[in-house]
Formats: sequence, structure tokens, C-alpha cells
Amino acid sequence: MTRTLHLFGFGLTLLASSAWGQITITSANLPVADDTLITQTATLLVEVDLEATGAGYNWDFGSDVLDILPAATQIPCYNVDDTPLAYQFLFNNPFLYPNHNSEYGIGTPAFSVATISFEDAYMYYKNSGGQFSITGMGASINGIPLAAQKIDPELLFNTPLNFEDQGSSYSEMEFTVPGFGFYGQIVDRSYVCDGWGTMTIDGADYEVLRIRSEIGGSDSVYAELFSFGLQIPRPATVEYTWYTPSFKVPLLQIITSEGVITSVRTAPLVPFTGVNEILDATKAYPNPASTELWVPASASGWVVYDGQGKTMITLRNGSPQTIDLALWPNGLYYLRDIQTGQSQTLIVSH
Repeated sequence: MTRTLHLFGFGLTLLASSAWGQITITSANLPVADDTLITQTATLLVEVDLEATGAGYNWDFGSDVLDILPAATQIPCYNVDDTPLAYQFLFNNPFLYPNHNSEYGIGTPAFSVATISFEDAYMYYKNSGGQFSITGMGASINGIPLAAQKIDPELLFNTPLNFEDQGSSYSEMEFTVPGFGFYGQIVDRSYVCDGWGTMTIDGADYEVLRIRSEIGGSDSVYAELFSFGLQIPRPATVEYTWYTPSFKVPLLQIITSEGVITSVRTAPLVPFTGVNEILDATKAYPNPASTELWVPASASGWVVYDGQGKTMITLRNGSPQTIDLALWPNGLYYLRDIQTGQSQTLIVSH
């Protein structure tokens, strides 16, 4: 069962690592499989010196500095076993790939790089062995399910995390796309835990560690048909992230790109109603669908009915599957779990 983490995560620890009272962030304070992470978008109301930090520092992000919006984003952390089977071998194999054996995968929205489209995409995360890192990605690339490990995992930070800890990684990831050519990705990341102290936010004080991360890199594509390649530099990015043991998501994260703030997000600090769920792997997608429909894993299988109650297809295999919709008429359909009765309304529109 998925655990939804609102105000307080599970297995939280607050450790005094020195006489000054700095906290330590351990792997128990970070996400694991079946957690659901909730964050909220915020807006800075005034200019803030993001480089201001240090030992025993107080960061004031009160209501006159930060406006936290009531909308929230829900991000499920899927057990690797529950992600598409085509991706699992590289990220659920402690014997062949111990450095890439991952605790969970996070679904990401569809995106494109040049003429290459990525759908049904999952980023895989490792939260063990003294590191919190991104190990690789699986995606349907131009309609072909492919997976690739980051040759060296992208290190977010080592655990346990303490003040003045630092580290870096240089990670490469490569996909050979049949019928197209090649896609490659380089991410050069470094971090330093450059502050500890207290953050005042939404009328409360939290003990925090602050991480400053610098991220650069590039994306590369090569089209065999045209014997043409292209390298696309990524903008220089700096992430300012404050962690507290009270949440499994950052208390506050501010991201800048080429010196311009592009994202401000907080832990779920204010009441919210609308939740935008990113790629719920318990549901079929895309919805509406036109050419094909991806159906998630189910212990007993699925049955699909049309709007008149006629059975269109029965899927007894419990693994994730794709349904070809080319001959299906436009209209409403109903996907039903054979054992649990859980159902989802679908739209087919060519």
C-alpha cells in the first residue's frame, strides 16, 4: 500500500552530531518505495540572498518573503517491481548491478529532445549504501521501451549528511534507439552542505541542513539516416535545498538557471485541495488515447468494456501491457481489475 507523506514522514530521526546541535540527515529521512511525496509551489515576494548561509544560521522565509500556493503535486515512489518489466533488469539486480540496484522509481512527464520523444518514463533512485543518487532511466523512446544506467550514478549527496560534507559525480547515460540512432546524456553535479541552523517558514521553526548543488552537462543526439549529430549544452543550474527530518521532501528548494530563479517548492506546509499526480503507475495511460494504451501490472489481470458493456479485451497476464487501439471506435471505455473491481474510465479518440 502506498504511504502518503503529508506533514511528517515515517522513520524520522533527529540526531545531534555535535555540541552545537547540528542535525544529521540519514537514509531514514529520505524516500523509499511506496512513499508518496507531496510538494507545493511557492513564490518569492522579495529578493533573497541565496548565498547567505553558514553555521548556526537562521533563514527567514516568513509570509512577507514567501507565498506558498495551495495547489500541490503528488509524486509516487514506485517499487521497482511495479515499474514496467522492460526497465527492471538494470535497476532490480543486486548481484549483477549492485551500484545501480534501486529502491524506487519516479514517473516523469513525457518530454522530447530534438526529434526523440520520451514517454512512460521513470527515473530510478538509490537510497542505500551511503548514497542518495539517480541510477538511470527507463522510457518508451520513439515508441520503443528502453532502459539505460547512468555509468556512474548521479550523486545527490552521501548519507548520513552533515554540515560541511561535499561530493561530486560525473554521470553518463546512453541509449541506442533502433531505427534512429543514439541519445546520450551527461550530468556533472557537485554539492556542499554549506549551512546548518533554523528556518522560519509558515509560522514555524525547523532545524535544517542546507545543500548548495551545481549541475551542468549536455544532451547528445545522432541520427543515422542523416549522419548528423548534435550536442545540446544544458544551462548552468544551481539548487539551494534545505532538509529537515520532519519531511521526506525538502522543506524548501529554490532552483536557478543561468542565475534566474526557475522553481520554488516547499514541503506541504499549508492546506491544499487540488493535487496533480505525476504518472500514476496504477492507472492506464495516455488518457485520452489514440493509437495504444499502456495498462499497469495487476495480480489478476484486467478486462476492458465499451460503453455498452461489451467486453473488448481480457488481459490475464498480470505484467504491464500495451493494447493496440488502431481498430477501436472512438468513445468511452472502462478498464476493470478482475480481482479488486478497481475501475478507470478511458477515452479513445483517433
